[in-house]
Amino acid sequence: MNQQSSSDGLLEAIAAGDYPGVRNLLAQGADPNMPLDERRRTALEVAAEHGRTDIVNLLIDTGASLDGDRYVWPAVENGFWETAQVLLKRGATVRTPNLDSDFALLAALGINPFLSFLST
Repeated sequence: MNQQSSSDGLLEAIAAGDYPGVRNLLAQGADPNMPLDERRRTALEVAAEHGRTDIVNLLIDTGASLDGDRYVWPAVENGFWETAQVLLKRGATVRTPNLDSDFALLAALGINPFLSFLST
């Protein structure tokens, strides 16, 4: 499988919520850390943005990097509290600036479900 078709397939499968498809692509050698689009988003960022908590767990289990806070931010921005909580529990951070020089924690101000989770 070439890298382009692998990244296209992974992006499409994640956006569609196709857990078996993502699992199969990863088993065939798709890299969960490669940039998938022109914005250089990784599979974990796309899964977080779409609130695909099951796929987030799969990606982390298969080696997706949790460096930086760029994974929590898309989940918070789109209201996927469970996904944000899973990311935080699995080791993602909100203490380092994301790619847009914002802070995921500051973005969540006023959003009670997320803030209440952080205070526990």
